[in-house]
Amino acid sequence: MIKKNTYHVVMCGDPVQPESIRFIKAANNFILKSLAVRVGLLLVAGGGPEVDAKKHAGAALVRTFKYIEKKNGGRAALRWLVAFYDEHVDGPLTASLVMEDVESDFGEAVLQQIFAEDAEEDSLRRVRPLTSVFL
Repeated sequence: MIKKNTYHVVMCGDPVQPESIRFIKAANNFILKSLAVRVGLLLVAGGGPEVDAKKHAGAALVRTFKYIEKKNGGRAALRWLVAFYDEHVDGPLTASLVMEDVESDFGEAVLQQIFAEDAEEDSLRRVRPLTSVFL
């Protein structure tokens, strides 16, 4: 179904970069104000498929976002991400901060599920780039 007067915004970025954080917060504001905007958010954690989410903040945020999105929906995942940013506005974002927040918000069992080596939330990040698939 095509709706009139609806705009689409797709934002791509690394969730630990300040520029991306501003865009993510803007997307949250669009939703909170009930603007006629459909928002797509593509979180891209740098470092490649071999990155350990227990040591890389971007990969940890992507895994946590995907888990919350799968369990509670995209808006809940976005709310959690913005709350995380607001809580840790001072200083660098680290994987240990993400893991502490996950444990306090969801418990130890969920923490272990999200950060397991074979976690489902990490499967898409580990897919090789399209350019190498077609080679």
